Amino acid sequence: MISKLFTPTFRLSIGLVGLTICLVLSANALKLMPDERSIELDARLKIAESLAIHLSNAASRNEINSLREVISTVVKRNDAIRSIAFRRTNGEILISAGGHEQHWVEPSDQSSTLTYVQIPLKMENKDWGKFEIAFTPIQSGDQIAGIPKKLGILMLFLGAFGFVGYYFLLNRVLRELHPGNVIPERVQAAFNTLAEGVLILDDQNRILLANNSFAATVNKAQNSLIGSKIADLQWKYWGEKTLAKEYPWQLALRDQKNVTAVKMAYGSSQEESKNFIVNAACIHNKNGTVSGVIVTFDDVTDLEYKNAELNVMVDRLQKKDIEIRNKNRELHILATRDPLTNCLNRRAFFEGFDERIENIQTNDISISCMMIDLDCFKIVNDTYGHAIGDEVIKLMGNIVKSIAGNGDIAGRYGGEEFCVVLFGYTREDVLAAAEKIRISIIEDSKKISALKNPITTSIGVATAYGAETSPVALLDLADKALYTAKSLGRDRVIEWENQSAKSPVYSDNISQEIAGPMRLEKATEELRADLRDALDNDGLSLHYQPIIDLKSCNVRSMEVLLRFENEELREHSVEKLIAIAEQSGLIIEIGQWVLETAISQYQHWTSTSGVQPMIAINISGVQITDRNASKQIVDTIRNKMDDPSKLEVEITESAIIHDVHEAKIMFKQLQGMGVRVILDDFGTGYSSLKYIKEFQPDGIKIDQYFMKNFDQNNSDRRLVAAIIAMARNLKIDIVAEGIENTSQLDNIMFLHCDYGQGYLFSRPMPVSIVPEWLQLFSDTDSVPFPIDKAVAAN
Repeated sequence: MISKLFTPTFRLSIGLVGLTICLVLSANALKLMPDERSIELDARLKIAESLAIHLSNAASRNEINSLREVISTVVKRNDAIRSIAFRRTNGEILISAGGHEQHWVEPSDQSSTLTYVQIPLKMENKDWGKFEIAFTPIQSGDQIAGIPKKLGILMLFLGAFGFVGYYFLLNRVLRELHPGNVIPERVQAAFNTLAEGVLILDDQNRILLANNSFAATVNKAQNSLIGSKIADLQWKYWGEKTLAKEYPWQLALRDQKNVTAVKMAYGSSQEESKNFIVNAACIHNKNGTVSGVIVTFDDVTDLEYKNAELNVMVDRLQKKDIEIRNKNRELHILATRDPLTNCLNRRAFFEGFDERIENIQTNDISISCMMIDLDCFKIVNDTYGHAIGDEVIKLMGNIVKSIAGNGDIAGRYGGEEFCVVLFGYTREDVLAAAEKIRISIIEDSKKISALKNPITTSIGVATAYGAETSPVALLDLADKALYTAKSLGRDRVIEWENQSAKSPVYSDNISQEIAGPMRLEKATEELRADLRDALDNDGLSLHYQPIIDLKSCNVRSMEVLLRFENEELREHSVEKLIAIAEQSGLIIEIGQWVLETAISQYQHWTSTSGVQPMIAINISGVQITDRNASKQIVDTIRNKMDDPSKLEVEITESAIIHDVHEAKIMFKQLQGMGVRVILDDFGTGYSSLKYIKEFQPDGIKIDQYFMKNFDQNNSDRRLVAAIIAMARNLKIDIVAEGIENTSQLDNIMFLHCDYGQGYLFSRPMPVSIVPEWLQLFSDTDSVPFPIDKAVAAN
C-alpha cells in the first residue's frame, strides 16, 4: 500500500516543492526578498513629502484654518500617523493635530527616523519652520522557528499549491516520457504473444519492457513494472534460503557476456514459489557498448513438479526392486544354504565346485579339498542334547567359513561333516589352514559352558592340479585321508598326496602339530621302542645354534637342539620323533634329560670360556600341561642353574593352547625366577596376538616359514615388518630364524629386528666345539661370519 502511494511522480513532486522552499529561504538569506521595514520607510517618506508640499502651499497662502483642517483629516484617516504639527524656527507650534506633544520625541541628531519625520519649510530661502510627523513604531513582526511569519505563510502556500501543480505537471510529463512509449506497439505486441516471460532492462537494471507472461507470473500490472528495478522482486536460487549470488542479469552487465540456464525461483513461500530457467543476453548500442539486457524466464514449475513425482515413482520402483532382489536372495539362500550354519548345502556345494573348476583356465592352479568331521559327535548329542549339538555345529560352520576366502567353497557335507575347497594355495598354506581349523574348534568349544571337555576334529586333506580335476575323485581322496586320521586316534590332520592318477599313494604328511609322517600304527610302535632305547642307552645328544644380536654382532644366546644317535632314528625327522614321544608320554623324560644335560654342559663351557651367552631350551606342551612335569622343570632350574637369568625357555603357541591355565601358572613361575620366556614359531598359530596379551612373553620368534622368500616376496616382507613393528611397540624382543643369506640379513636388519638365527651365522654344532666357536666368533670383526665353513664341516 505504501509503495503504491509513493509513486515516482509523488516523490518527484515532493522533491520539487522542497527545492522551491529552499530557494525562497536562500533568497531571503541573501537579502533578495523585499524588506518590510524598507517598504514601510519609503511609504512614510512619500507620505511626508506629499504632506509637506501640500502644507507648504497652504502655509504660504497663510491659510491657517485650512492647514489645521488638512492635518486633522490626515491624522484621522491614516492609522500609521499619530500626530502632525507645524513648528516655527523659534520652537513655537503654530498648529497641531493628534496630541502631538504626547507622541513627538525630538530625534537626537535632528534627522528623521521611521517613527519621527521632520520636513523643513523655507520661504524666500529662509527657514520658516518645519512640519513634524509622528508615525506609529514599525513592529519587527512574529517569527516561527526563526522565520518571519509572513515568509512562513508563503512557504506553506508554495508547499501546498506548488505540490499540486508540480504533481499534475510531472504526471503528464512522465506519461509522455514513459519508458514503455519508447518501445513500438508492434514490438510490445510481439513480446506479449510469447509464452515465456520477457524483460528488457537498461544498464541500471530498470525495467523498460515487461510482457504479459512475466506480469502474470509475478502477479503485477504490466505498467507498474515499467521503471522499477527487477531486483526488488522476490527472487531466490533453488535450494538456497537466502540469495547469496549475483543475479544473471547483473552478471551479464558486469561481464558483458550472455548468461544462460540459471535456475531461479520467485515467491515468498514454498507453496507460492515458481521455478524458472533464466537467460540473460546483452543489448549492444551502435558503439558496441552494452546498454541493457534482455532477460527471458522459462517457467518450469510444472516440469519440476512432474520430475519430483517421477523421482518418487523411481524411488518406489527401486525399493520394490530391492525388496524383490532381497526376496530372491532369501529364496536362493534357502535353496543353497544349510539353515543351521549358513554354509553351502551338499547340492549347492557340488554345483559350486563344478562351476569353479569349469572357470579354471590353467593346469597349474592347485585345488585342495579338506574333509572335516567332528570327533565323537554322537556322544555330544546323547550327553548334552541336540541344542548343544546344534551350537557346536554352528561353531564349526563359522570356523570353516572364516577359512574360505573369496573364490573358495565351504559347505556342510552332512551331519557333523564339513568340506572346504581352496584354490591356488600352497601345500603349506593348506596344511596351516587345516591346523587352524583343528585348533580353533578346541579353543572355541571351551567357551560353550555346558561342555565339560573341548571338541576335537579330524581332518583329511587332498590336493590336485589343473582344470581336469574331478571333484568326486578329489573328495574321495580327502575322505580317505579323513578315515586315516580317525583310525590313528582322531584330533589330527592327515594329507593324502595323489602323485599319480593310477596309483594314489598314501602320504603320511601331517600338520605342524603332528609334525611328521605316520604310516602305520606298527611302524609308530617301533619308533616308540627306538626312542625308549635311545633314552636308556645314551642315544641322545645336544647340538647348539647361536642367536646373534644384530646391533652389536655379539652372540645373544645358544639354542639347544635335540639329536638322535641311533641309525634307525636318524632316518626320521626330529619333529616327527618328538611328536611320537609326545603321544607316547616319553617327551616328559626326554625333556627332563634335555634340560638337565643342557644346564650341565652350559655351566661347564661357560666357566672355561670368556664368552657367556644365554642358553635357550625348548619345552614341550606335554611338559607344561602335566603338573608333575612342570614342577620338575621349575625345581631343576631353581636347584641346578646358577643364574636363571641366563636361561631362556622357548614354548610354541600350540603347546600352550590345550591348557591355558596351567601354562599361565608355569609362565609366572619361570619369569618369577628371572627365566626369560620366548613364544616360538610366531605367526603360524591361530591367535598369536591373543596369547601375547595373555601370557606377556619376554620375546617372540618369527617362524622360519616367513623367511624362505622374505627377500623376494613382498607379502612376506610386509608381514614380517608388521610383526617387528608390533613387537617393538610392545617392548618385547624379536628373533628372526631361518636367515640363510646376506640379502635376508640386510632386509631383516633394515626392519630393525633385534636378533637373528640361521645358517648364515652357523649351523647347529656339537657341544665339543661350542667354546672354541664362541671364542673365535668374539675375536673376529669380519662380516659375514668366516667360522660358518668350519662349523658346517663338523
